[in-house]
Amino acid sequence: MKNKWTVWLDYVKCGGTRGFLHKLWDKDVLDIGCGDALYLYNKEKWCGVDINPDVVKNCKAKGYNVVYGTCEDIPFPEESFDAILAFQLVEHLTPNELVGLFKEASRLLRENGEIYITTPVGAVWDTVEHTRPYTPTAIMKLLSDPPHNAPSVKGFKVEYVFYPSTSSLGGLIANLTPFLGWSYFMKITKVGDTMPKP
Repeated sequence: MKNKWTVWLDYVKCGGTRGFLHKLWDKDVLDIGCGDALYLYNKEKWCGVDINPDVVKNCKAKGYNVVYGTCEDIPFPEESFDAILAFQLVEHLTPNELVGLFKEASRLLRENGEIYITTPVGAVWDTVEHTRPYTPTAIMKLLSDPPHNAPSVKGFKVEYVFYPSTSSLGGLIANLTPFLGWSYFMKITKVGDTMPKP
């Protein structure tokens, strides 16, 4: 796994999330739980999916390619994407839904495809929309040792985890004290097939 300090400094040099994801500009990207299409930087090649029909309708009216779907049932063909964004999403999911997200990501991603996750950890659970926190360790355990009642999730590799901030002081504090509840940024690569063949 890459050193979090190296990745965070890269993030700062790029000026934040938009610059950090610029390398994906010409790739086919899917944003799961895209909301108001905040991260659909490239309208030509980037797509979104959301569970809220009103959100989908509004995004379409603005010219974005956004479809209705859940994180476990996304209406695109196999191997359609080079990367998937799941920003501020996983905290809304149950453990079985999270497993379903990775299963669907495996179906949709091409070889060596990437998943980018951001999620808060800590004292942000005073909203009914948030189901549970998932720390980086919890995600890594899910990928290597899923719950006994969940299907196996294999074929993913965690590339890095860091706590994003474009402020030098803020980033330093966040990366030194992740237990205080900062949002983290994680990159996971598809390195094999997680879907058992029938």
